[in-house]
Amino acid sequence: MSLRELIEKRAVVYEEMKGIHEEHRGEDLPKEKEERWEKLNEEYDGLTKQIKAAEEAQGGRGGSSGLGSAPGSEEIRLYNKDSLAELRDRVKRSNTTPGIDPEELSGGRAIRAMITGDWSNAEAEKRAMGGSNDVAGGYLLPEPLSADILMRAFDEAVLTRAGINYTPMDHSTLLLPVVNKLPAAQWVPENAEIPTDEPELGLIRLTSKKLSCIVKCSLELAEDGVGVEDVITSTLGLALANSLDKAALIGSGAGEEPFGICPEGTPAEDVQEIEHNGAITGYSPFSQANTKLMEQNGNPNALIINPRDMGRLDLVVDGEGQPQTPPQSWGNYRKFTTNQLPTNLNGDKSIAILGDFRKLVWAIRHQLRINISHDSGFDKHQVWIKATLRGDIAMSHRKHFCAITGIEPGAGTE
Repeated sequence: MSLRELIEKRAVVYEEMKGIHEEHRGEDLPKEKEERWEKLNEEYDGLTKQIKAAEEAQGGRGGSSGLGSAPGSEEIRLYNKDSLAELRDRVKRSNTTPGIDPEELSGGRAIRAMITGDWSNAEAEKRAMGGSNDVAGGYLLPEPLSADILMRAFDEAVLTRAGINYTPMDHSTLLLPVVNKLPAAQWVPENAEIPTDEPELGLIRLTSKKLSCIVKCSLELAEDGVGVEDVITSTLGLALANSLDKAALIGSGAGEEPFGICPEGTPAEDVQEIEHNGAITGYSPFSQANTKLMEQNGNPNALIINPRDMGRLDLVVDGEGQPQTPPQSWGNYRKFTTNQLPTNLNGDKSIAILGDFRKLVWAIRHQLRINISHDSGFDKHQVWIKATLRGDIAMSHRKHFCAITGIEPGAGTE
């Protein structure tokens, strides 16, 4: 069988595996489908080895056939705020064009050229993109050009500072291991039988969902402005960051929106809850939430709260009119504010979330799709820029998050 035939055969196997994977998203596979999956996976691995051997025999480097690992089976590598530079380097140097230094490429410069049609200052970007534009006017930015905007989004996201992990998503689906129950170790005397305690481990099947944002820009600014490339990159990055934060915190899970910690303000199954139902008058609800997490062997590292409610907490005083002294546990985790937590739940209520945000994972596809429209803002001499990325989110241990719900504004904060 020729190399081409091997690649084509593996593509057929891949598509069938992908179909099974997506048909049963979020649920266990039926026995017959599980048996079929195992057979396909074995066939896929065998074809991959044959392709690699054929590529090496032809003097190739391997991996040029494009599909990589089977759907959901790739090795998971996590990156957090301390290793974003490593992630950036990985994305920046993926699928590079020979003769082009990826560090010299700019996603913002490429977008500006898309708007103006003038590629004279973006020839390297044009080469890196190759023929990525489509008939609908969209451009699929290769990884070296997407990296700048993606990293700006990650840098701006509150969840990055709270400790969330990012992982590359090389296919449209990804299997993430989760812990539902930890096993208990036992002390046993000599020659005694060791009691068994089965851990509850499982898998979450993540499916890439589509996130889009639109930025409006005057043609004069795009054509004549100084530093427009950085403005475009930072604006798109901040817009995506806000949406990533919102989806992870309160995403509904409906349609293309990921399933967050508290979908539309209601704690997800197994996420713990303190029903406060009142204005903040002290640190008690946060101490209660901390206790709940510690009872589950959790180690909360961050609190995320709306600015309104953090401001209210700053105004709390003791019986002598002095700022209330927080308990020791309050100093054990970091605090972050974001207006992506709403203040209009059931009227004017909000939520806060305490948890170990290192147990939260964003799986992200590394290529952005950019669409440029000169028609939408034609009467205002504007161009509209739409950026779309794909990804999904999951909690690896839901019981290590606790929502304080029903927070009311209190006097003077309406």
